[in-house]
Amino acid sequence: MDKRANIRVVLSYIHAERLSEIKVPQIQFQIQITLPSGETQISKQELRIPYVFNLSSTPPILNVTLKGVVIVSGDEKGLEDLKKKLKERKIPKELIQATTQYTMFEAMLLARELGIPPPMPLPAPGPQRKPPSVTPI
Repeated sequence: MDKRANIRVVLSYIHAERLSEIKVPQIQFQIQITLPSGETQISKQELRIPYVFNLSSTPPILNVTLKGVVIVSGDEKGLEDLKKKLKERKIPKELIQATTQYTMFEAMLLARELGIPPPMPLPAPGPQRKPPSVTPI
């Protein structure tokens, strides 16, 4: 993928649902991203790639679905090359990373609003340190 390409991720559909009020000690999350999820559209300066993001949990407590498009801006030749790679199912890692990062962030915000703990463990607090002592002069 061209280094000068600009990638934007845009949402067009948001669905988040808490399926159960059961309190469980551990929740496992499954993530699925379909990219492209439909026909890519190209113009002279941008390529629009549809995607679908799904986050579900085991046990079934949460379901999040996000749909939208990834818009790649760049030169016409670079966009044609990218469209060709997508048809061959050779998706550039930059495209996957940008889409995953954006959709995971949005899904975590939605999960938090529904009262579901984050799927990534919070960092453990470090050892307690004493404040530095100050000696008057």
